[in-house]
Amino acid sequence: MCYSFNIIKDAGGECQEEKKIFSPDLKDIKPGRERKGEQRMAEVAMEARIQGRVQGVGFRHFVMEKAQRLDLVGYVQNLPDGDVGVYAEGEKEDLKKFENHLNEGPFMARVTNVQVEWGEAEGEFSSFEVKF
Repeated sequence: MCYSFNIIKDAGGECQEEKKIFSPDLKDIKPGRERKGEQRMAEVAMEARIQGRVQGVGFRHFVMEKAQRLDLVGYVQNLPDGDVGVYAEGEKEDLKKFENHLNEGPFMARVTNVQVEWGEAEGEFSSFEVKF
């Protein structure tokens, strides 16, 4: 639920706060996703496990930033064994670019292996986020 506040003056000149409640559909306001009248390519999903020195070096933030720039949805999370897990959905071309970023990582990271599995997009996500 979202709230919008406006300050308005009533008939007596007194300031009143007007509160509107609305529930936006994030797909409608997210740039590049499902624009009316625009034909989109089929979306796919990728699940990746990144190994190496990938925790404690800003890897999740790096992944989230790259995913958002490519208009992907899904999540990134640290795994108990020291790896990082990623689930992302989007256009295949964008996911391939994203995979290249995962192989590079941020400055302090040292990626030794990236395992990727491809599948069909589930359509359950409206943004890309860090899971804890």
